[in-house]
Amino acid sequence: MKSGVSLLPALKIVENTIGNLVLAAKRADEYKQIVDRSLVTLKAMTYRPTGGIVAAATTSLPEDLGGERNWDYRYCWLRDTAFTLLVLLRAGFPEEAVAWRKWLLRAVAGVGTRDTRARAR
Repeated sequence: MKSGVSLLPALKIVENTIGNLVLAAKRADEYKQIVDRSLVTLKAMTYRPTGGIVAAATTSLPEDLGGERNWDYRYCWLRDTAFTLLVLLRAGFPEEAVAWRKWLLRAVAGVGTRDTRARAR
C-alpha cells in the first residue's frame, strides 16, 4: 500500500518529539518510566493542527468482532480533556493547555473547517 507520507522522516519526527517530551519531564524517582510512557500516550492523543485532545486512541473499534455497535471516540470530551491537561500542566507542558484553549474557543465559535476542527461533546 502506497502512502503520501514518507515513513522515515515521519518516524524521525516521532522519535524527536518523544525524546524531547521525556527529557523535558524532569522526574527522577521510581515512577519515571511509567510517567514518561503515560506522557507520551497523552501527547500522542493531541491533534497538533488544532490542539484538540481525542477521547481515546481506539476510535471506532467494534464492541464485539463483527458486531453492529462500535464506539466512536473521535470526539474531545471536555471532562476527560480537563484531566489530561491537568496532568500535562503538572508535568511542565503548558503549550498543550494553550493549544487546547485555542481549539475550544474555535470550536465554540464554529470557526474552522470540517477537516481541521475536532468535534466537541
